[in-house]
Amino acid sequence: MIRQLAICAVSAALFTQGVTAADVCMRPDELAADQTRFVETQLRVAAQQCQSGKNIDLPDLYLSFVLEKRPYLAQAEEPLNNYLERKGDAGLKSYLAGMADRVSLESARVTGFCTKSRLAAEVAVKSADPAKLLSLLPVTYERPAILCGNS
Repeated sequence: MIRQLAICAVSAALFTQGVTAADVCMRPDELAADQTRFVETQLRVAAQQCQSGKNIDLPDLYLSFVLEKRPYLAQAEEPLNNYLERKGDAGLKSYLAGMADRVSLESARVTGFCTKSRLAAEVAVKSADPAKLLSLLPVTYERPAILCGNS
């Protein structure tokens, strides 16, 4: 009951100020965190979808990526949680599930999704920063909000 009242109060305050969830901007650290989690999500979707032929080792590449980039993935949680909290979204698990759904749906439209994902995974395991791999991914990253301070 108290939580519902708090949510209503926040919603009312935002409404009276003319601010909507769509108006919430992303800070640079939040953008980097979102990009890191997008790379991880896309590789996870590919590892689940592409497990045959030349891509049979994709699940192993994904696992190597996750183990190697664990610090980056852990560092991405707090900034993403901060962004989602300001936006009023359900939470990180729900957000990442939505991201995975989008990647999965769009992967069907990408010619050579599995082959391209496998190549991206090979590079991702060796790359220093996962967010730098966006241009290698077969499904395009879409920034969910404008950057704070930009018009």
